Amino acid sequence: MKLNPDDILTKTFTRKVLGGYSSEEVADFLQSVAGEWEEKNKTTEDLSDRLREKEAAIREYRDREEVLRDTIASAQKMAVKIRQDAEKEARFIVEDAKQKADIIVQDARDSLKTAYQDLSDLKRIHIQLKNTLKSILQSHQDLLDQDPIHSFLPSSFQGETDSSLIEKKVNESLNRAAQSKESL
Repeated sequence: MKLNPDDILTKTFTRKVLGGYSSEEVADFLQSVAGEWEEKNKTTEDLSDRLREKEAAIREYRDREEVLRDTIASAQKMAVKIRQDAEKEARFIVEDAKQKADIIVQDARDSLKTAYQDLSDLKRIHIQLKNTLKSILQSHQDLLDQDPIHSFLPSSFQGETDSSLIEKKVNESLNRAAQSKESL
């Protein structure tokens, strides 16, 4: 049987004729017990209320903890995915850079090969030009050595060394040519 303070206060006892208790003392005692019992019940109720609040708070914290765990797990998965995507992108960028570098190196090699070919062609042309100029110079030297002026003079001028005499004979020849022209 559960007792509450009212049960204690309203409790009545049967009286015995001999050896009974003082009803006043029993009533005072019951009053005191009922007061303490009421105080204990209030304390118990307060503790029960506080316990329910704490349990509710614990449930809320557990729910938050579960949400945090889910959030952390989700964030970890996202971080792993982001890292994998970044690594994939980095590999792609590196491969693309390698391909571009290979193309640049190949273009540079081709350009260098072309430059060497052009240089070789220029050297060949230079040698040909040099040889041609040498040949022309040698021909001119040979002509200079042959004294070509005398070969162009008529035989009547051969052996003449005086320039005034040569000039006189040239003028005579020019006059004769002019007269021949007029007669035609």
